[in-house]
Amino acid sequence: MKQAADTMTAELPGLSMVLKRGRPCVGMRPMTAAERKRRSRQMRMQSALLSSEVTSVQVPVQLNAVVDERTRRLLRQRAAERGMTMGELIDQLMVHL
Repeated sequence: MKQAADTMTAELPGLSMVLKRGRPCVGMRPMTAAERKRRSRQMRMQSALLSSEVTSVQVPVQLNAVVDERTRRLLRQRAAERGMTMGELIDQLMVHL
């Protein structure tokens, strides 16, 4: 961006609009962290639902289940042994059922 008094520097074509730095705005104010995360989750969900590849796309879903402590420890241990998360381990278990 050039100074207003600068008459020697040429303007670059196609860059007439100055991009603002920082958080993107919603309306008149910047988005909060919660709003940005909510928007990110919605966009991920939409892209996953619109994708034609069902096997390779992961749709983000919150899964809450009540299990006893022994099962939780076993899931965590098996996932750590395989170098994956508990969610990835559950995904693999579902494929093999």
